[in-house]
Amino acid sequence: MIGSTISHYKILEKLGEGGMGIVYKAQDLKLDRFVALKFLPLAVTKDEESKKRFIQEAKSASALDHNNICSIYEINETEDLPAVSGEQLFIVMAFYDGETLKQKIKNGPLKFDEAIDISIQTAKGLRKAHEKDIIHRDIKPDNLFITNDSDVKILDFGLAKIVGGSQLTQMGSTYGTISYMSYEQTTGGEVDQRSDIWSLGVVLYEMLTGETPFKGEYEHAISYSIVNETPQSIGELRTEVSDDIKRIVDKCLQKNREDRYQNINDLLKDLKAIKEGSKSQITSTDPVKAKTMNIKPAYAYLGMFALLIAVIIYFVDPFSSEADVIESIAVLPLENLSGDAKQEYFVDGMTDALISELANISALRVISRTSIMQYKKVRKPIQEIATELNVDALVEGTVLYDGDQIRITVQLIKANPEQHLWASDYKRGLRNIFELQGEVAQSIANEINVTVTPDEQIRLSSSKEVDPEVYKLYMKGYYNADKITPEGTKRSYDYYIQAIEKDPNFALAYMGLAGTYLRKSFWSGFADENLEKFKEYAEKAIELDNTQSNVYRMKALLKFWFDWDMLGAEKDIKKALELNPNSAMGRDLYSQILITLGRFEEAVIEREKAMELDPLSHAIHCSGSYTYYAAEKYDKAIEHSLRTIEQFGSACSFEDQIIAWTNIEKGIYDKAIEILEKRWEMSKRDIRVIGELSRAYALSKQRDKAERTLKELNELSMNRQGHQAYYLSAVTHTALGEKEKALDYLEKSYETREWFFPFVKVDQRLDSLHSYPKFEEIVSNLNY
Repeated sequence: MIGSTISHYKILEKLGEGGMGIVYKAQDLKLDRFVALKFLPLAVTKDEESKKRFIQEAKSASALDHNNICSIYEINETEDLPAVSGEQLFIVMAFYDGETLKQKIKNGPLKFDEAIDISIQTAKGLRKAHEKDIIHRDIKPDNLFITNDSDVKILDFGLAKIVGGSQLTQMGSTYGTISYMSYEQTTGGEVDQRSDIWSLGVVLYEMLTGETPFKGEYEHAISYSIVNETPQSIGELRTEVSDDIKRIVDKCLQKNREDRYQNINDLLKDLKAIKEGSKSQITSTDPVKAKTMNIKPAYAYLGMFALLIAVIIYFVDPFSSEADVIESIAVLPLENLSGDAKQEYFVDGMTDALISELANISALRVISRTSIMQYKKVRKPIQEIATELNVDALVEGTVLYDGDQIRITVQLIKANPEQHLWASDYKRGLRNIFELQGEVAQSIANEINVTVTPDEQIRLSSSKEVDPEVYKLYMKGYYNADKITPEGTKRSYDYYIQAIEKDPNFALAYMGLAGTYLRKSFWSGFADENLEKFKEYAEKAIELDNTQSNVYRMKALLKFWFDWDMLGAEKDIKKALELNPNSAMGRDLYSQILITLGRFEEAVIEREKAMELDPLSHAIHCSGSYTYYAAEKYDKAIEHSLRTIEQFGSACSFEDQIIAWTNIEKGIYDKAIEILEKRWEMSKRDIRVIGELSRAYALSKQRDKAERTLKELNELSMNRQGHQAYYLSAVTHTALGEKEKALDYLEKSYETREWFFPFVKVDQRLDSLHSYPKFEEIVSNLNY
């Protein structure tokens, strides 16, 4: 089997074998990525009725697009399987680096926070499945894969049950793995989502104790234990387990389904409460206490009254339980009700202000403005937008600005299923604009029951007043700065100066002014006077208001790219993200800083957070491939590059180069050279392309071509300081084995302050230089 090619998949190695088939690692020869192939038992594939039912269920499961569910790419059949006659059914799944939970538990019970985090991620994946009426039926440690990035992937959804669909097994038969089967599965009863909740409870019990709650030497003994016995208390096996965790496990493992969690959202809420350190409000389900029915009449009436109140609360706010599960949100561009196009600057500013206020809440994922503004004056169904942005809910609204009075109307809409959750309107004078913005954000947070920390609460409760004229000047400055052109920067500069003249203590205007000088520094070749002005106004903004995340982000940017002070940059960017954990640009910058510090796994985490926060930003995604490349996740780098090219097209020309770089590292020189030669023909102005092409020639033993392209690189690089020409020459000389020349060019790269130089210490293309004293001397000039 190993080495065979099935369809367009080359089998590389066997990963595992179980009752439901054999799994192999394979290479997708079309998309050049690793996948997992699972060949299903012949007993299933030969029975046409079972085969049809399985395919239908697997198709439904493959539609589950969620981070905690293993992706199913394809269902197929083959006659190419060695030693097998006839067609063989197989499924193609995503391949992940890591280990199953079963393998992890073999090393002993897990830490509490790790066990709770795995349970939360599993519950999130099950929530997605249950929303689609799919019951897994076989949740167990073997089917929970933990990636090297600590992400949980639920496996084997292709074998799940669709509510209301056909049964894969015959009437009266059981399905699942006996130790993790629910009471109703063991007794041949009908399963529903509460059966998955039982199984997850068993898994949590095992993660914390290292053993399963129901035991026996053979299957019938285990079945008897499930049906008739109460498991040993988790607290007896691990005394430091909290009462809340005990109650969660006990509630999951109630034999009567009515006594269990009734849906996965309720379980998820209690697990999150444990993680966040708040007191869980779990109702005791102790079987002994549950049987005590001798209640005095007065208490019985009191209980009936409490039940009545609960029913009233539910019907007054019928969506409160749905709102509990909203973890991500997008504020769509607010609509200008004035009919005056000249007020667009103000309405766009209000959209951004509301995004910024909500972004302060660390427990909520808030989509960044770059992605949001692509929906301005675009009419699309709510569910379609939510899917594109990968959010649970959307905020829509209108703004009416008349004189100095502002009226903003907002509504909160849950995306799937689409439900109108809440709407309200607010009216304030422009002088109280900050109070208005904070109140709207706080109201939304309250509606979705998201946790707001005391510090976040303070920031949302700002009651600062502002001169209306000053605020309008600032908003006009912000609107023009967003154009990111020299003309827009000039206009924004003028507005910010006017705002400061009217109010010398208005921190936001100083922050905006600092930004204009930062842009000028890029356009003027990083002139010192612009950077000095940037520093001056950034420090002034912090002096007046130290709660502004963007100022710290800009300071980190300056220290990173211009001062080459990596540790100082990290300190500032961490402060920026503390103030605004939803800053995609902040996460993007932090990822780059972490790469230079050699902390690649952290860099990947920050990069992926940035892409989640700004899913439609080509700049954020185009940097993603390099992050995976730097972390030596080469297959993921190629996969991400191809996906980014598909999404953004020619806007990401750098992606081709990353694919070439990655192929070079994998030793596939011909493919890399083909890509680079094609890119070079398309654009003879990008010295990065010819620089890497020269290196590819050198490594593929085409020395003449390497030296010729290296000479062309040096000719093109004249009068183009700051564009890494010396750096690229050092890379090629390294590939040619000319280490001394490489070090000379690297020194010139440092002296001319080429922009890529901060990555010198972690650039794998220069690894062979690390043992040279001169390399250490050059690197010592950077603050790592």
